[in-house]
Amino acid sequence: MSVMNLRNSLRQRHRIRLDSIQTRTTISQCLSTFRPRYGCYINGRETFDDVKDYFQVYNPATNDVLCEVATGDDIILKRAVENAHEVYQSGVWSRSDVRHRANILTKIAINLRQSIPSLLNLEVSQTGRAVREMKAQLGRLPEWFDYFAALIRTHEGTVPPFLGSYINYVNRVPLGVCGLITPWNHPMLIAIKKIAPAIATGNSIVVKPSELAPVSVLELGGIFTEAGLPNGVVNIVPGYGKQVGQLLCTHPLVRKIDLTGGTPTGRAVGAAAGGNLSSVISELGGKAPMIIFDDSDLEQAVNGAAFATFVASGQTCIMGARLVIHESIYDKFLIAISEKAKRIKLGDPFDMETQMGPVISQESRRRIHSMVRSLIDHLLIIVIVVVAL
Repeated sequence: MSVMNLRNSLRQRHRIRLDSIQTRTTISQCLSTFRPRYGCYINGRETFDDVKDYFQVYNPATNDVLCEVATGDDIILKRAVENAHEVYQSGVWSRSDVRHRANILTKIAINLRQSIPSLLNLEVSQTGRAVREMKAQLGRLPEWFDYFAALIRTHEGTVPPFLGSYINYVNRVPLGVCGLITPWNHPMLIAIKKIAPAIATGNSIVVKPSELAPVSVLELGGIFTEAGLPNGVVNIVPGYGKQVGQLLCTHPLVRKIDLTGGTPTGRAVGAAAGGNLSSVISELGGKAPMIIFDDSDLEQAVNGAAFATFVASGQTCIMGARLVIHESIYDKFLIAISEKAKRIKLGDPFDMETQMGPVISQESRRRIHSMVRSLIDHLLIIVIVVVAL
C-alpha cells in the first residue's frame, strides 16, 4: 500500500467511526420542560430588568435550541454585587446565629432532594451527559448542604494554647461578597460545592454559570428562597465569561473569586482579581496521568482506566488524560482497554443503557476531530520514516 493510500485509509476509518457514533445516537425526545426564556436571579427573584440581549442554550445530542437565557452585562452585574453587599452588611445572614443558618441549609437539602427528578432532566438536556451518570451524581448533591449544616453546628474554634496567662480563641467571620464562576461539565455539582460552604459561613454570593449549561443553576435560586434563605444572599447572573466573568473578578466589592475552568482562564482571573487584592481559589484543567504497574490486577486497572478516561465523555478535569504503563504489560493492557472502549454504548443520553453521550458543543467536536487528525498525521510521519530507514 502506498503512503498516500495508507493516509487515506486511516482517515476513512476515522470518518466511519465518527459516522457510526452519530447513527447510534438517536434523537432524544427531550423529557424536561424548558421555559422559553430565563432571566437573572437577583434579590430572591428571577428578573428581566435591564436585560438587553439573550443567548441560546442548545441540546448537545440534537443541536436543538432548548431556551434563551438573559445575557448579563455591567449594569446587571453591578446591581447583583451591590445587592449582595448590602445584604451582607445588613447582617441578616452574615451575623445570624449559626443554628439558624444550619437549619436553613438543612431545609435547602430537603427541597433539593425533592427537586432532583426535574433538575436531572434539565441537566441531561443541556449537557448531553448520560442519564445514568447524572442520576448518580445529582442524587448526592443534598449531602453538601447537610454536611456544612452539621459542620457549622459543631465548630468549636479551638486553637493550641500559647505559653503564659493568655486566653486564646478563634472567631471566624465571613469575607463578604464572593464571586463563583462555574463550568458546563458538572453544572450543579460544582456550583453546589462552591455555594454550600460560602453561604454556610455567612457570605453573600454572585454566581456566574457557564453559558453552555446555565439553566439548572438558575433553578437553584428558587430552591434557596423557598427554604428561607434571605433574599440577596445568592444571586445568579448568566452570561459570557469574557464579559460577566471579567466584570465579577474586577468589582471592588468582591472579596473572593472561586473559579473552575481552564488554565488560561485561571491566569486571566488571577490577574483581574489581583487588582483589588481579592482572594482567588481555582480548580483548573490538567493532564492527570494514570500509572499502571506490572503487578497490577489487569482487569481492575483496565476498568478503572476506562472509567477515568471516558466518564463525562472525557470532559472533566479529573479524567485520566494519560496512561503510563509498565513495559512488561503494555501490549496486554493496550489490547484489553481497546476492547473495553469498543464496547462502550453510545446513544441517546436519556436512555439508561447509554454509557456515553455527545460532547458539549460543535466547537468541542471540531477541536477533538482536529486533535485526532493531527495524531493520525503524526503516526503516518513515523511510518514513513520507518519505511524509509
